[in-house]
Amino acid sequence: MKLKVCGMREPGNIADLIKVNPDYIGMIFYSKSPRFVNLPNIKIKEDILKVGVFVNESIPEILIKVKNYKLDLVQLHGDEPARTCHDLFRKNINVIKAFSVDGSFDFDRLNEFEPYCELFLFDARGKTPGGTGKQFNWDLLKHYRGNTNYFLSGGIDLCDVSALLEHREKDKRMTGVDINSKFEIRPAYKDIEKIKKFKKHLMNEKV
Repeated sequence: MKLKVCGMREPGNIADLIKVNPDYIGMIFYSKSPRFVNLPNIKIKEDILKVGVFVNESIPEILIKVKNYKLDLVQLHGDEPARTCHDLFRKNINVIKAFSVDGSFDFDRLNEFEPYCELFLFDARGKTPGGTGKQFNWDLLKHYRGNTNYFLSGGIDLCDVSALLEHREKDKRMTGVDINSKFEIRPAYKDIEKIKKFKKHLMNEKV
């Protein structure tokens, strides 16, 4: 099980999070987000993968951020078509494509994205782009018939570990968890001790 902590920005908070050793650290490059990153020189050690989160951004702008922040993956969290994933894939960019799920979501549309995406990320549908801080009904994922592994996201909290592990037992394609707002003291500033507890229970390890 992989752990992705998203919405990071503050250098000191990032330095503390690095000691917890998550698998991925996500930075949001969407100007309307309260977690928008506009600081240079954010340093993350090489064995933690750096993910840049974008919402309907142009490919040239994404490529600038990939270069400047040395991003390992790009997460597309808007209405980007499969063509955008294809174009980034052709430029050797690893893509996570996020999808907002509710009862009317058509999982068949993911077929055209699969050849170009490293991972999918399933989040709750909201009125605005980006995360909602709310959970969706994970049972809906029984309609997902693809082969691309995915992360669960959306309102995940410390109390959800048992349910996450249960879901993982049912569906091995769920290879990671994305956490954000439920672990915040304020936007873009995480409660490191709470993340430590979550990781310890999720991974059944000492932190």
